[in-house]
Amino acid sequence: MLVTYLNLLDDPEEQRKFERVYTEYRQMMFYVANDVLHNEYDAEDAVQQAFMRVMNHLDGVDENDKHKTKSFLSIIAQNVAIDIYRKKRRDWEYSTSYDEHEIYIEDPNGQDFENIKEEDHRLADAIAKLPKHYADVIRLTYIHGFGSEKIGALLDLTPENVRQRLVRARRKLAKILGGKYEDYI
Repeated sequence: MLVTYLNLLDDPEEQRKFERVYTEYRQMMFYVANDVLHNEYDAEDAVQQAFMRVMNHLDGVDENDKHKTKSFLSIIAQNVAIDIYRKKRRDWEYSTSYDEHEIYIEDPNGQDFENIKEEDHRLADAIAKLPKHYADVIRLTYIHGFGSEKIGALLDLTPENVRQRLVRARRKLAKILGGKYEDYI
């Protein structure tokens, strides 16, 4: 499969970078996806789709900061896996006669906060308490430095939806930290 991806990239430097990322993080992405889907075949599909997204946003991969790269790739893999899960659930709901189904997706703890300074642990703990979809937007915005357009492309959301999630995430974060939202604007 790696050869297929490499053929889609024109620049030899991008090909080498993608190959390094693929070989180093493929297994980690598989574990993240499998934790959501609980099915190895679906998890493998999720990883392949995630790498297609990564290929389009290869500039977001910082090979010098392994923790940042791991966070970036795990967020993408997890979101693709959740998309697959939701699609399968919708298909399953339409094919069954049950009226309601309650299924809970457990949030994998794939985030690495080892490089955060001691005084920032409170903020890291507060971000970890946020719902996953808010924490992802906060991390991609402030840790990875992406804008709403790029985050929207990565998470399959509109830029307006990303901005709205960011506003809501900041409000929840301010509440967790014990301040008013206006104090953190």
